[in-house]
Amino acid sequence: SKTLYIRNLNEKTKIPRLNKALRAIFETYGPIVEIRTRHSIRMRGQAFLTFEGQDDAVKAHGEVQGFVLFGKPMFIEFSRMPAEATIAKEGGDVNAFKEQRVEERERRLKEAEDMRARMALAAVAAAEAEAEVPNKILFLQGLPSGIEAADIESAFAMYAGFVEVRWVSVKPDVAFVEFESDMHAGAAKTAL
Repeated sequence: SKTLYIRNLNEKTKIPRLNKALRAIFETYGPIVEIRTRHSIRMRGQAFLTFEGQDDAVKAHGEVQGFVLFGKPMFIEFSRMPAEATIAKEGGDVNAFKEQRVEERERRLKEAEDMRARMALAAVAAAEAEAEVPNKILFLQGLPSGIEAADIESAFAMYAGFVEVRWVSVKPDVAFVEFESDMHAGAAKTAL
């Protein structure tokens, strides 16, 4: 790529001063087509620098990597996409390139959203699978109003290993039924 992506730039340096310093450092490697720096939150501390020739970019990438500018070492990578100035200079359609870039960004955002949704579903599935791990205590929820402890006890007492029923005082529709072992609880759960 003819374009270098430079990051870890000092965010407190004013844009004109930063551009001047970048130009002074990099123009020794060859003619520069453009330097793009912004102070937006998303682009702060970053710059894109485009050379006329790819060989100049390769040489600058190798030699300037880690150079300390305004108290911070620069990290330099090759840009994934060509600069608009390069496309225009080579006779390409800049508007089509911009549209393609917007579509690519939207595709990546959608993929990220899909990944988050898949991860959320996987987390729910893992939680449900964990909830299905055998336990000697059964969790009852959504009990009808007016149900008595005796009703719950009579329903579960007929199964081997029954120990007790415990109510959650602040949530009258929730109770716990304890058995001697997870096998006893599993048998009662399956039967009821």
